[in-house]
Amino acid sequence: MSASAAIAPPGDANATREAPARRAAAAAATVPAIGLFVWGFLVALHYGRMGYLPLDQSIVFDGGYRLLSGQLPYRDFMTPAAVVPAALQALCFRILGLSWFSYVLHAAAANGLFAVLAFALLRQFELRPAWAGWWAALSALIFYPPIGVPYAEHHAFLFGLAALVAGNGARRVRGDGGAFGLSALAAFLVAAAFFCKSNPTVFLAPLAGALPLLASPGRRRRRNLYGLLLGAAIALAGIAAYVVRYVPDPGAAREFGLAMPAAVGEARIRELLVSGGPGSPFWHTILAFWPVASLALALAIALRALLARHREDGGRIAAFLALGLCGASLAFAATTLRTPITATAYVFLVAGLAQASLAQGTRVDRPAPRPRFVAATLALLLLASAIEAVRFDLRVNETRAGIGAPPAAAAAPMPAALRYLRWGTPPFVSYSSADLVAVVSFFASHPGHFLLIGDSSILYGITGRPSVSPVLWFHPFLTVPFGARRPQEEFDRLLLRRLREHDTRYIVLEGEATQMGVSLKTFPIVEQRVEALSCGEQSLGGFRIITLCRPLSRLPAAPVP
Repeated sequence: MSASAAIAPPGDANATREAPARRAAAAAATVPAIGLFVWGFLVALHYGRMGYLPLDQSIVFDGGYRLLSGQLPYRDFMTPAAVVPAALQALCFRILGLSWFSYVLHAAAANGLFAVLAFALLRQFELRPAWAGWWAALSALIFYPPIGVPYAEHHAFLFGLAALVAGNGARRVRGDGGAFGLSALAAFLVAAAFFCKSNPTVFLAPLAGALPLLASPGRRRRRNLYGLLLGAAIALAGIAAYVVRYVPDPGAAREFGLAMPAAVGEARIRELLVSGGPGSPFWHTILAFWPVASLALALAIALRALLARHREDGGRIAAFLALGLCGASLAFAATTLRTPITATAYVFLVAGLAQASLAQGTRVDRPAPRPRFVAATLALLLLASAIEAVRFDLRVNETRAGIGAPPAAAAAPMPAALRYLRWGTPPFVSYSSADLVAVVSFFASHPGHFLLIGDSSILYGITGRPSVSPVLWFHPFLTVPFGARRPQEEFDRLLLRRLREHDTRYIVLEGEATQMGVSLKTFPIVEQRVEALSCGEQSLGGFRIITLCRPLSRLPAAPVP
């Protein structure tokens, strides 16, 4: 016997015996977690370079470039979403340089982290490592690969999952300090998800907030409630400090960041209720691309576990979470303008939670489910998930159905910053990669700033020009006021003022209008000034570049009617 063991207090004997077991358990969790991260990283890195959707895939790119250039959200530009992804992308650009590779690398790392978090959540519900790894690996195949690059909704799903892991950890942990801290972290992660995208977060927040409060006994629930309140208070205090320090017009920030998105969300929900449900394109996409059989089996298993009287609390909570994530995914898919493929992120995680709900231990005073039923149901779920994962990869990831932009068979000419991108665009995009190269070449030999009326705001970053627009992207009602005359005129004058401040010399028009229908005619005050100052126009394929003979800064401001 060693001297240290001889003088160890009796109470430490159990701790001494348990230490190797804890180390072995930690090692058993670390190895598959590393493998899952690498798998998720590589699969997203492969698909992220395939195809280009100008509007959706430019938002975080331009947001990251703006922050890298010193612009700040709600001071220099308004946005209803993507603040956190843009901040993370700015960090990636600073470390790795401004390129499509560093852009895709960000999404690949997020995809690997999503797989690790899915594994961690399933292990919290005592699912065996092999099963937890299976469902986490499938989740990595359907999370970021369909879109390929950092995306506001997907980062909201990522931070939402992190909040669920923290909240469930607070429910399970024994120590008061650990549970309190995890509860606070869960609330803080929900706030981070909100500043990725609000509409997924609205549906995920109740689940993340409920998990810490499912702890027992009542003293633990109160402790976790205080932790949630503390985390929410810290997040609100941080937001308030940022507004006071950096936001010159809090009213405008509230309008663009909260009021306009809320109005759009309310309109979509009202339309959903009036029309009686999503239209046929919604259901067609769900049935054509979602892992429907896996989801149906998982929901059946989770519902049975939730209603079964013999289940322990852990099994019922796993079932509750599976049903809640399914409901959140469908609610988001039904109320977003994005394709419902975007909302598949949690489908295989739901299946894993359903299995965990069935695998949890039983009470001694209640009979366990029949082994044959359990084995048959799980076998069907495993078979369906394997088939549908391969089907999803072939029909969505390989074809780029999530962005509608399959890559071209032959290599296309690309600007230097986009060489990692394999060019391919949806049918409605009006320009080619050669047109993009021509625009970049034009600004390489023509000094001066430009305003882009279009979706490809990556042009600002890859030409090294400041992003001039006062909003992160053009979207009627969401970022560009529509409907009432006065807000429209105010935005028009804001845009004109931004052009004057930047001494803008060129107006770049991408096609006839943006994907959401915004054109130069949308801004009549700016259009009038551009027509008055125009001294030439050049067509570069799908782009038109209008040159202004005199800088807007030398003209008096437009009169207020």
